[in-house]
Parts: sequence; structure tokens; C-alpha cells
Amino acid sequence: MANEAIAIETATPARVPVPPERFLGMPITPLTRRRLELFRANRRGFWSLWIFMALFIGTLGAELFANDRPALVYYDGAFYVPMVKAYPETAFGGEFATEADYRDPYVRKLISERGWMIAPPVPYSHRTVAWDLPQPAPSPPDSPATPAPISSPALPVSCC
Repeated sequence: MANEAIAIETATPARVPVPPERFLGMPITPLTRRRLELFRANRRGFWSLWIFMALFIGTLGAELFANDRPALVYYDGAFYVPMVKAYPETAFGGEFATEADYRDPYVRKLISERGWMIAPPVPYSHRTVAWDLPQPAPSPPDSPATPAPISSPALPVSCC
């Protein structure tokens, strides 16, 4: 019995498997770990990555700020979410079974008579056609801040 106890005490401890290092949930090799350390040491690249990620995440919500469909419509006791689902004009008391044009004054009047809507600050989408232009497109900018063309002074003509 005494020999068995000594054998147990002098035995080498069992090796516990070491879990591999992970980055974003994936196991990485020592070479990949070294590459990540070098990338983190490159301050310009590292901060550029974070700035790019912040801009990318910020643009994911662009549809909430610039869209030709309202975010929420309350009409006749029911809520509608036109940003998610297309509703026909007949759902708001209109005449056509096609998708409602929420920029149309007629549709706006129908909704405002029996409800309300929350529209984005910029009522245009990437596919919106601006029908109410003052002159045919393409036209020059209509901003008064447009600088006048620069006229060059008369240059003296030298001869021989």
C-alpha cells in the first residue's frame, strides 16, 4: 500500500490542454497574433480602422434621416410603418392600388385629415425624382452663394 501511495505522489501531473488563443471567436496562430500586435502598434492604421468603423456604423441609420417614406404613420386608429412595408394609396383613402407617394400633397392631405405621420428630416431618397424643379434639368445651381465666373484681365500682347 505504501508503495502505491508513493507512486501516486511522484507521478507527473496530468497535462491540462491549453485552449488556443482566440480573436473575434476564432482560434489564432502565433503568426496571426504577431500580425495583430504589429497592426495595433501602427497608430495611424489602428485609428483609421476605428474611424472607418464608426462612419460605417453611422451610415447604417441613413435611411432614418433621408427617405421619401415616413418612419411612422397613424391613420384611422392604426399604425403603419412605410419604411419597412409598402402600403397602397387605398389604405389611406386614396384612389390607386399602387404604392402611396407620401410626398404627394393629395396623400399628405388624406393622412392629415384622419391621422398624422413622422417624416424624416430629408424627404428624398436615392431614387426620388424631383418633379418640382423651377426649370428643366440639368440646370445651373440656384444658390445665391454661387460665385460669379472669374474674368481674366486683358493680357498685353507682345510682339517680336
